[in-house]
Amino acid sequence: MLSFMAMDYFRQSPMLAMPILALAIFMLVFLVVTVRALVTKSARFDAVARLPLEQEARGREVRHD
Repeated sequence: MLSFMAMDYFRQSPMLAMPILALAIFMLVFLVVTVRALVTKSARFDAVARLPLEQEARGREVRHD
């Protein structure tokens, strides 16, 4: 009996939309990041992956203070 009373209360609550909205925002961001990672050309990743090595090749010291 208590569960039926709770169902009526929560069915009319406007706060039930918040978790659904949060899930929709999360899924949208996740899909955008996934599609961007899949579409990005590997040459771009290679260029970024070489960045630390290029600094050493130019003779700059990397200081770790």
